[in-house]
Parts: sequence; C-alpha cells; structure tokens
Amino acid sequence: MPTAPKLIAAVLLSGLGYWVALLALAYVPDHVPVGAVAPITAGLGLLWGWRFLGRGVGRGVTTSVGIGVTAAVALALSAILLISFIQMIKRSLRLSYGDPFQALQDWIAISLEYSSSYVLQADVISALLVGGLVSGLLCELTGRRWS
Repeated sequence: MPTAPKLIAAVLLSGLGYWVALLALAYVPDHVPVGAVAPITAGLGLLWGWRFLGRGVGRGVTTSVGIGVTAAVALALSAILLISFIQMIKRSLRLSYGDPFQALQDWIAISLEYSSSYVLQADVISALLVGGLVSGLLCELTGRRWS
C-alpha cells in the first residue's frame, strides 16, 4: 500500500543512488564507456527505497537509521552486481567466453574490479553511508508526521 514514508524513501534512495553513481564515475577513465550507470542506480534506489527502507519506518529512530544505512549498502552492492552482469552479457554477445562458467567467473571478476576501483573510494563510501543515515532519519520523521 502506498504511504508517504515509502514515497520519501524511494525518492531519497533514488537520488542517493544517482549521486553516488556520479561520484564513482569520476574515477572511471575517460576511454571507458559508462552507458546508463547513473539511471540504473537511480532505478535500483527507487526499488530499495520503496520495498525495504519504506517498510522499516515506525520502529524508532535508531532502527530506521540502521535500515537506511543497510538499504544504501544493498543499493551499492546490487548496482555493482547488475552493472557488471550487463558488462558480462555484452562480452558474452561478442563471443568472448568458451563456456558459461567462464562468463560467471568473469562476472565475479568484473564485480570485484568495479567495486575496488570505483566504489571503494573514501568520498563514495562516506556519501553512501551518510546518505543512508539521513534517508533513514527523514523516513522515520516522515512516518511520524504522516502516519
């Protein structure tokens, strides 16, 4: 059922996902095509905000802040996995792999490369954690005001 905290959570995590994606893309070399990384991450933020963070409202400020940080980390992990999966599919369509197990191994390798090179930067992690904290807090305050 649509509620104000779910809407606020979806909007906040979508914005956080877009912003964190732009921060991470600053570390990507110029010759690497980035495609639709920021919109994909924003879409995942909508999903995580609505389905996870919006449901956790009403249990207290501490719990909501914890759920907000957890949702932000889940957003980052799912974005890394989805974007690396898309990259693996693109390579697979160019017939880069001999068998499906090579593709799955490369998917994990791409995920680790993306996370260590682009996401595990101090400003990206701090923006992700602070954004999750603020999102959880604002969702709890929204829940108290409009529920």
